[in-house]
Amino acid sequence: MTSPLYLVGNREIRLMLGDISRQRVYQLTARPDFPAPAASLCQGKVWRGEDVEAWISRRRRPPTPPSAAAPATPGQRQATPRPAPPPRPFIPTTVIPCCLHTLRYRVEPAGC
Repeated sequence: MTSPLYLVGNREIRLMLGDISRQRVYQLTARPDFPAPAASLCQGKVWRGEDVEAWISRRRRPPTPPSAAAPATPGQRQATPRPAPPPRPFIPTTVIPCCLHTLRYRVEPAGC
């Protein structure tokens, strides 16, 4: 008896690599060192899951602990985190798209 075939598509590859973008999956699968697809279907290409997992394990770098990060060289500025952007202003008129038409409603400030 044969074992079940383990196939993965673009979505599964995205999840295997940490929910990367569709464009990044396309870039990676177009590389010459990426495994060849097992089949090309109408909905896209599929790969053998074992081949993709082996490719990921060969390419995956071990995580670097924060204490082992290289310190900045003298004269080089330390990167500082940017402050959060200010909240967007309240707009009293809101447009709600609907199936066949657009509804508009006005929110009146309290006390008017």
